[in-house]
Formats: sequence, C-alpha cells, structure tokens
Amino acid sequence: MLEASNVAGATVRCPLESIVSAHRRAVYGPLSGGSSTCLPRALGLTRLLRSHGHDAQLVVGVRPSDLPRRGLEDGHAWVELHGEPVDEPRGKTASYHEFLRAPRFTNQGSSG
Repeated sequence: MLEASNVAGATVRCPLESIVSAHRRAVYGPLSGGSSTCLPRALGLTRLLRSHGHDAQLVVGVRPSDLPRRGLEDGHAWVELHGEPVDEPRGKTASYHEFLRAPRFTNQGSSG
C-alpha cells in the first residue's frame, strides 16, 4: 500500500497496485477491443487514481529530435505519482521532453 495525499490534504492508504491492475485489465482485457493509445490510457488512469485519493498527474511529452521525421506520433502521455511514472516500463519516459503537465490537486476550499 502507498500513502498519498488526497484532495483534502489528509493522508490516506490506497492499494495503488490494485488500482493500476484494474485499470490495466480494463484497457487491455477481452472487452476493451485492445486498441487504446497512450493518451486515453493516461487520462483514465489519472482519473481513477485521483478518485481513490492519489495525487496523480497527467504528463505529455515529445521527442523533439524526431518530430520533423516522424510527426506527432512520437509523442507520449503518461501518469506520474510523486514525480515517478506509474505503470510504465523503466526508463521509457526519460527520452521525452515534457510539454504539458496537468495541475496537481489543491487544498483550496470554496468560499461562500
């Protein structure tokens, strides 16, 4: 289990491995159709982790040296938790230059 800060700033214990495993089964399982790309996967995992109290961030990057040759297909989207990629092969995201990072949760209440 991993401790994480939830939206309200309290520390919660959530089974990160179970959440990621369930997401993987939904994305790659027999009912999924098997044709999910990195952006929908990362969006879904970010939402799922956040709904369970994890301060997950969606990150999008590109390999600039490859853009003229390969176009936008050489971009990648992934999820980070505490600055580390979640459910990504070791080192995969290191070659990408980040250009978008979703805002983190804030501990601001509504007034009024």
